[in-house]
Amino acid sequence: MTSTTNPERYGDRLFRHSNEGEDKRLGALTRAFHAASTARLTALGVQPGWRCLDVGAGTGVISRWLAGTTAPGQVIALDRDTGLLDTAGLTNITVLQADVVNDTPDLAGFDLVHARFLLMHLREREALLAKLATWLRPGGWLLVSDAADLATPTSTSPALRTTISSLWKMLNDSIGMEINYSRVYPRPLLNAGLTNVDIGVDLPVVRAGSPLAEFLTEHLVGVRSQLLETGLHPDILDDALTYLNAADTIDLTFGMISAWGQRPAEASP
Repeated sequence: MTSTTNPERYGDRLFRHSNEGEDKRLGALTRAFHAASTARLTALGVQPGWRCLDVGAGTGVISRWLAGTTAPGQVIALDRDTGLLDTAGLTNITVLQADVVNDTPDLAGFDLVHARFLLMHLREREALLAKLATWLRPGGWLLVSDAADLATPTSTSPALRTTISSLWKMLNDSIGMEINYSRVYPRPLLNAGLTNVDIGVDLPVVRAGSPLAEFLTEHLVGVRSQLLETGLHPDILDDALTYLNAADTIDLTFGMISAWGQRPAEASP
């Protein structure tokens, strides 16, 4: 049982980067949403010379894209666990291992602060979002992206509906993850004093062999024992896994809601 005084967090036990298959799980998630994320970043005007911070950098795919796009600008790839962070061959990326909730890294003056699938996993999400906004230079952009389960409740597969519902509840109960946190966007960015605030939604299709089907498969297999402890019947879980990988499956599950805003420019004296 998780202690109420020291509750489990993402990466303590579940989804630790050293867990077997975690690189494959995160890699599939990255492929599912990489094009959407880079399109959002491109629309914000990311350009050579920018100084960028990628918070919760994971495997470093977005950090590497930013490094290539902003060179000779500098990118800081920050994560609590940098075990999967790959920055090989790029001299304009600095890796920073830090816990953005409990540590106080000296960060400021960024043209861009980016965080994808981070805030939804943290109980301190609202306070952290406000902190991220303070790390921007005047005129700098914050882009945050988190999941929202916009479609699984209406899936034609009863097994998938039941299994995914059990998954979200288990993760909320165990590590405090909120699958639909992003539905509050863009209000927290407005509360942080940002301007030019907007939101966008990306909802990839699930079909056999798709990155999202691979991610969900790895996700469910990795937490199988925890799901069964909640009372989910193993046959229902197995039916859901079969459905995700069936040749005729075409469905929708969770998507990504992104929100962005700009720190106001300082007033002239």
